[in-house]
Amino acid sequence: MLGKTIARLLFVFINFAFSQSIDTIQLNTIPMGSIVKTHLNFGVDNFGVPRTIPVLVAKGKTPGPVLGLTAAIHGNELNGIAIIHKLFDTLDVTQLSGTVIAIPGLNPVGISDNTRDFKQEGDLNRIFPGKKNGSYEK
Repeated sequence: MLGKTIARLLFVFINFAFSQSIDTIQLNTIPMGSIVKTHLNFGVDNFGVPRTIPVLVAKGKTPGPVLGLTAAIHGNELNGIAIIHKLFDTLDVTQLSGTVIAIPGLNPVGISDNTRDFKQEGDLNRIFPGKKNGSYEK
C-alpha cells in the first residue's frame, strides 16, 4: 500500500513539475538533440480545472523512427511510470536516431483514484483509437 501511495505522490509531483501544457504534439517544433517535458491538454473537469497528461519527448540528433511508450493505462498498474522516467534519465540524445515519445501516466484519473478504469467509459485499453469529440476517455 505504501508503494502505491508513493507512486501516486510521485505522479502528482511530476505532473506539477512540468512547466507548460500543449494542445497537440508538434514534433517539428522540437529541436533535434533535445528532451522536452510538457503536459498535453485533454479537457477540463467539472470544476473547470484543465486535465492534462505528462508527455516526454526525446528527439535524437539525426532523423529516424518514432517510438511511442505509455505507462499506467490502468491506474492501479504504476510500475511503468518509474521505468519511463529511468529510461529518459539514461537516454543520450546525441546518440539517438529518431524520436521517443512517452506518456508516463496515461490514465491520471485512475492513478489518483487507484483504480484500473477511467470513470465514465471504463477500461481505456478497450476504447482505442477513440473519438475526436468524444468523452475524456475517447
